[in-house]
Amino acid sequence: MPQAPRRKWSRILIASIALAGALYGISSLVDSAGDSAARPDTVAVPRDCSPQSIFPGRLPGIPRVDAQAQAFATDLVMRHPSVLTVAVGLDLRTARPIFFLAREGEKPVTTDMRILAEPRYPMASLAKILTSAAAISNGMDPFQSITFRGNAHTLYKSQIRPTQGGTEVSLAKAFAFSINPVFGALGASTLGRETILRWADSLGFNKPEGLGNGVPSGRMLAPADTYNLAEVSSGFVRTTFLSPVHAAMIVRKFAHDGVLRPPSWTPPELDSTCAESTIPDKRPYDGLGELFRLTVDSGTARGGFQAGWPIEAREGFQLGGKTGSLDGKDPEGRYEWFAGFARIEGEPDSGIAIAVMTVNAGRHVLNASWTAASLLHWWARHATKLDAIPVAANDAKQLDAARAKYTQDDKDALSERPWHRPWRKKRIRRKARPH
Repeated sequence: MPQAPRRKWSRILIASIALAGALYGISSLVDSAGDSAARPDTVAVPRDCSPQSIFPGRLPGIPRVDAQAQAFATDLVMRHPSVLTVAVGLDLRTARPIFFLAREGEKPVTTDMRILAEPRYPMASLAKILTSAAAISNGMDPFQSITFRGNAHTLYKSQIRPTQGGTEVSLAKAFAFSINPVFGALGASTLGRETILRWADSLGFNKPEGLGNGVPSGRMLAPADTYNLAEVSSGFVRTTFLSPVHAAMIVRKFAHDGVLRPPSWTPPELDSTCAESTIPDKRPYDGLGELFRLTVDSGTARGGFQAGWPIEAREGFQLGGKTGSLDGKDPEGRYEWFAGFARIEGEPDSGIAIAVMTVNAGRHVLNASWTAASLLHWWARHATKLDAIPVAANDAKQLDAARAKYTQDDKDALSERPWHRPWRKKRIRRKARPH
């Protein structure tokens, strides 16, 4: 019984403290409201100065693009048919779609995202981008001498073994001319399985959740043995698949800010007071820029670019890329790739990443490098005049209005015959019949 009064006074004390706290809180809110009314501009609003790299969402039914770029790309592809042609262009800074289109045979141009974004096409020698980035990040000098034996475009087990004699080339030249044994040996003997798979993961392969914005991940089958690792590292294999959208994302990563950014289906709104994006002066794979440049200037893309975007017209621009070619089955034919970029010299944010893939059969073929060069040359002529408001990629009215703005250079480019390297199916040697 003597404890009861203490419990009563304890309850009274606790209630008094709570009441005092509530009264103080109310007075603070009143003062705060008064200050806010008196000084409405004192709270700083955060600014979004860089577009996000991953957006929740899915592939759009019809992407929104630049009307002028889409019209020119459509007319270019319609004039020069192949078994399949796919072309994707992304803004270098924001990954906003600039043009998105595909054409199957004699059919009209389509924006079917299954053709553009599904990982159904063999990666071929674009895999050398992955292996080169891995080698350079491991400290390899792009101009260090490497020795290989045999033919540059074959890959036998004997060619990936260490050798003292043979042909000496640098990594940069091997990249520019797509020399298979060099990259096969790099992957199998120098870098190793774990390094190749780690870089494949960083470039968006084998990710069940996809690449963001509904873009599916590429597929790379893990190497079964040392020789298979050499095949994967050089792209001399039909077990690595990606889409043109994914290929453009990979090039954009290395040509700009190091981020594997999916296309921004809804154009990002950047604050006008934001400075240009800050790009590190030196990245572990910075030497890739020189490798990309050599491919266009003197390597496997030289002929197509000389015809589609002559050297004398490239002054004031930086450009580069990687080619790839491999026979495939769906659809059947010769797959040719060009994945690359172009930008105004000294302005790293004003550029375009591009991926073009063509599938050819027979003698008359559409070269991927020439097609990409023609599209990049168009971009160079109009880089400062792209439309601010994107339109639906299949909006016929907007595309016709864009065609009315063609310059004479645009018309001349559309009238040119495509450049191509002759390609013939390998003939099966038959044994001489007895007389």
